[in-house]
Amino acid sequence: MYHPGIVMQIFSPGGKSVRSSDTSTQVLLQMWDDNIQTVGIDQRLATEAQPGDVVLVDYTQNNPRIAVKIVRGNEAKKLWEAYKKYYEVKVLGNKGAKPIKLDENYIR
Repeated sequence: MYHPGIVMQIFSPGGKSVRSSDTSTQVLLQMWDDNIQTVGIDQRLATEAQPGDVVLVDYTQNNPRIAVKIVRGNEAKKLWEAYKKYYEVKVLGNKGAKPIKLDENYIR
């Protein structure tokens, strides 16, 4: 099972405000169901991830959860809208807030 999230912030070991004991990279995500979580991102994608990207988080393993795909452009919008529509209709009863626009700048 995979869940989409929007990258809000990236914590890389070489980051200006980050001190790290290892070489892994983590991403702060706003998930499709409005949860916020920080997960690892596959090292092969770590240098490509950007705030605003949609990533797929692998939930098939119990721990650790890790972002394994970056989805951009029209495919990202379709993916995000499908999950948000499900969440608003099935979970919130269509009374939820508007879905996040992918072109917004999340980190100011």
